[in-house]
Amino acid sequence: MSLAIALAVVLTSPTLHASPGSQRGKISKEDRAADIEAIEELTPQLESEDERDRMSALRAVADLAEEHPETPSKEAAEALADALDDDRLEVRGLAIELLSRDQHPEVAVNAVRKTILQFESNMWDLVPWLTGPKEERGNVMEAMRYIETSVRASKRLRDDRMVDALSRLLHAFPTEMRGEPVALSTSEALLDLGTRDAVDAVIRTLNSTQDEQRLRRIHMSLGRFARGLDIDDHPSFDDRDIQKGWSQWLRKNGRVIPKKLGKWTGPPPEDEDEDDDQSELARRRDP
Repeated sequence: MSLAIALAVVLTSPTLHASPGSQRGKISKEDRAADIEAIEELTPQLESEDERDRMSALRAVADLAEEHPETPSKEAAEALADALDDDRLEVRGLAIELLSRDQHPEVAVNAVRKTILQFESNMWDLVPWLTGPKEERGNVMEAMRYIETSVRASKRLRDDRMVDALSRLLHAFPTEMRGEPVALSTSEALLDLGTRDAVDAVIRTLNSTQDEQRLRRIHMSLGRFARGLDIDDHPSFDDRDIQKGWSQWLRKNGRVIPKKLGKWTGPPPEDEDEDDDQSELARRRDP
């Protein structure tokens, strides 16, 4: 085994992803009581008819975790999760963004997973389902933005349940939509989670009947993933059967890709957020 592959095995080990979060302990009675009291005080604002007030209150709820970052409360995460049923998509988008950052891991995973599976269940009329018949919850652009925000939130929760939910969503997209921005975001989120199942789910969307441009976009995402593992030898887009080529690549290199992520217990304290708009755009421009 080469040094590069040996290092990749160590760095992509699911145990290493999970172990820093295992330092989290049980929240103290005092911290939990303080969170509950703060949420009760924010309740009128959370229930305000003005969406700006609701959004401001959600940020305040999310900030409660800063007082005890190693033990975020279920109550704060549940208050954020409740906002995923808000009457406005903009509020829902903020809620799922906040929920995926440093909140109670189990509540966050369950709530975000539920949202992704709702997208899957309503795929054939997803945008009208989100906006409402008269766009009372938001317009088409806001609906698309909410879906992408939810997908980006999913990849921060490094849990096999998120791999499953995103895989189901990806395969719910009609063939002619794969490679389009929202479906491509789902593919890239799976590749960011980076398990064998996640990579396989993306490979299985490659279909020779797809539009060539869409097919190339998925291929390029897989190429970036391969290069991230320092594996330059991967299928060419000109290969006769690109799906078969990538499937063979996965079988050959599966040993350097983690089999499972396990259960999400929260990010390591030293993690920095690299998911800003600029890095996302730069990554998509990378040939």
